[in-house]
Amino acid sequence: MNENQQIIEVCHDLAIHHLKDIDVLMGMNKREYYIYFMIKDLEQGYFGEYIKQKINVFTAEEKKILANNLLKLYETGENIYLLRDTIKKIFTNTYIFSNAQEKDEIIFFLRTKKTEQKQQKLEVIKYLFLPFKCTVEVYWETIFGVMGVKELMKMEHIINY
Repeated sequence: MNENQQIIEVCHDLAIHHLKDIDVLMGMNKREYYIYFMIKDLEQGYFGEYIKQKINVFTAEEKKILANNLLKLYETGENIYLLRDTIKKIFTNTYIFSNAQEKDEIIFFLRTKKTEQKQQKLEVIKYLFLPFKCTVEVYWETIFGVMGVKELMKMEHIINY
């Protein structure tokens, strides 16, 4: 064992230096590795066949957002907060209203034109983060007026609810 101890220390030293070099070159930290592996799990179907089929509608940056928030979901269990955070990061300039006290309802006003790709992105996000008890209403380009929010009180952008 004493003879092999020196070899073990040298191999350990080489491995640690190699990992340090990889880390410096790739700019990845521990969290980035977790995100990388989470994206691979999403793509390989560990979150279900539905996610495996739909995950490629997201850009690489959007996949990182999804993976990071999934890791946070495992750490905190705050699915409503992370649902809102994911929606706001992927669909910028979005309004989200929630009525969790009365009837567990969430309303998304995405303020963008509805396309098949955007619809698929939204469905994947809902699949990953939405609790079973919540219902969701989605408005794409028009929404009902909201008192106190000037942008949502324009006549040409209001619908009846």
